[in-house]
Amino acid sequence: MRLVNTKNLQLEFFTDDDVPDYAILSHTWEQEEVLFHDIGQESAKLKKGYGKLQNCCRVAKENGFDYIWDDTCCIDKASSAELSEAINSMYRYYQEANICYVYLADVSAVVQIPDSRWFTRGWTLQELIAPHEIIFFDQHWQQLGTKTSLVSVLSERTNIPKSILCNVVELDTTSIAQRMSWAADRVTTRKEDSAYSLMGLFGINMPLLYGEGEKAFYRLQEEIMRVSDDHSLFAWRFSGARGGLLAPTPAAFKHSRDIIPWNPFAPYNSPFTITNKGVHMDVSFIPRDASGRGLCVLFCTTIGRRDSLIAIHLRDLYLTMEHFDRCMSSEFQWINLDTFSLTQYPARPLCVRLHAPPISRKDRRSGGADEAMNGRDYSPRFHSSLSEAALNGDSGAVWFMLANNVGVLSEVASDDARLAVCIAARGGHESLVTQLMTRRDTSGFLADKNGRTPLSYAAEAGQEHIVKVILSSARIHPEARDSDGLTALWYAVHNRHHACARLLLQKGRVSGNVGGSDNRPSALCQATLAGDVELVKLLVQNEALVGARGEPALCLAAAIRSVPIATILLEHGADPDERDAKRNTPLHMACVNDHHDMVALLMRRGASPDRLNTAGKTELAFATLRGNIPLVKLLLENGADPKAKCANGKTAAAYAQGQEMKSLFTDHRWYKTLIDRTSTNRSGTSGRS
Repeated sequence: MRLVNTKNLQLEFFTDDDVPDYAILSHTWEQEEVLFHDIGQESAKLKKGYGKLQNCCRVAKENGFDYIWDDTCCIDKASSAELSEAINSMYRYYQEANICYVYLADVSAVVQIPDSRWFTRGWTLQELIAPHEIIFFDQHWQQLGTKTSLVSVLSERTNIPKSILCNVVELDTTSIAQRMSWAADRVTTRKEDSAYSLMGLFGINMPLLYGEGEKAFYRLQEEIMRVSDDHSLFAWRFSGARGGLLAPTPAAFKHSRDIIPWNPFAPYNSPFTITNKGVHMDVSFIPRDASGRGLCVLFCTTIGRRDSLIAIHLRDLYLTMEHFDRCMSSEFQWINLDTFSLTQYPARPLCVRLHAPPISRKDRRSGGADEAMNGRDYSPRFHSSLSEAALNGDSGAVWFMLANNVGVLSEVASDDARLAVCIAARGGHESLVTQLMTRRDTSGFLADKNGRTPLSYAAEAGQEHIVKVILSSARIHPEARDSDGLTALWYAVHNRHHACARLLLQKGRVSGNVGGSDNRPSALCQATLAGDVELVKLLVQNEALVGARGEPALCLAAAIRSVPIATILLEHGADPDERDAKRNTPLHMACVNDHHDMVALLMRRGASPDRLNTAGKTELAFATLRGNIPLVKLLLENGADPKAKCANGKTAAAYAQGQEMKSLFTDHRWYKTLIDRTSTNRSGTSGRS
């Protein structure tokens, strides 16, 4: 710390532990002040400010002080490090001074004191509050009085309580809003100094960033939030503000001098948390209209008032109860505690944007977002229930009803709330679904009473965009099953919504094998019965055959005579000898249908014609008994064993009627050829493919 020697007007440096008693000067800068580099130079005596320095030293010396501190010459402003240290220490310099001399260059009598320019400057606020003793001097260095003797004049001029000026009570017993209000009418040459000059009043230290402009004041408020939970920091009104929770200037606190913190529900407030999204705070929120506007109840009131709390207007930017900004910032709302219910509007976590966004040219012309909203009707349309509002895709009404009834957001959500999300998904109301899926407090009703999720409803209705929204939210597992064990994929396949099924399978975590209960065919069986080749291919490519339950899809493919689907199933590992619930094989189905192409395909893929059907017959015996000569030939050509016996011990030949049929079994040359082919086919199909 540098001090001016009152005897020779030279600068001397002292460490913090060796600082002597000193007087300190408070004044407004004029032209030709004596600066750091002027000290010791003869040219300093030619400056207009030299007389002020001389007189200050003279008075201090007469009062027994060997040193004074003067901000014009005791700081080397060419050193940014020294300037930053001095400004961060300024309040302490004035507080630790033995006495402060306030020089009013524009005052010649006591009655002129309130009109002095000194009361309009930002830096002089802390210079009035910090010192324990102050003597005021007029322009001729004649004493006007002390802080104590002039306390009434000073208090009336500055709105600072006498108890603070006289050091009867500690500064930190006053609210943030009160201290800010004392600076509301003061100005500084640099915008940044409107914040830097207030650091000492709040016990804040922060680096100086000249060039940041009004951001400095935002930064100061952020630092205050780190050490204080006083809601009065947000109790400001300013017509020029745009969206931020923090005041753009100390002038916003002009009418906040009587605002004090008060929480009638708890001994302390929950702390603030600051992130890049804004400030996170636990407060009560009272919705006002369907545009997302509502009231944030602050734990503060005015002096002498205990029946109400102050509320500020906020707007839910995305109707998700996640991100808010401030609106209608030129006014407060009073919340009457006789009618306010903390049960209906409990404290909930909100994230409010800290700073106003940059002003666009359009906003400058239109007067800003708040003004643009005024005069427009955002009253929610009447709906008898949440589900009705969801059916109509009314995002605003759903938001309003949820915000007014916090109870439906509990872990045991109402059936109406559960159904609302599902209805919105089924109806394709993308903005509403996005709104509800984004909210963290909706986890209690992301399934209806039957366990069906909005994802399954969207998939069932073919709402591709909704499926994308829900999957991207990661709030609902794509494999989630309802009370029937069915997934969203099952519903998508059930209604043949290819795009939705593809989206679900692309997640990589969804099994194509779903369904298959006693009364619900699997997704693969549904696609097969529908003859939907594309869906079948999509499912089997996602392992729908692995551990498949219920009706075998290959039997169904044979039953509906679909060679393309049967081919796909066989290529992906379907068992050609699988049996359905009635113990029928795919080959038997094909024979019953006299579907030769299917028979040939199955036998080429290794199906055994010699297995007995439910009637105890081989497929060759079945075809022979029906007199189906072409089918008998086809079976024999593809390896059916004419010696294979039925359950009664008979071979197929025993059922042959007519010469042509019998000749197939009695013509030894033909018979030998069939046996040779049978051997060849079986050796070539020992491994199924």
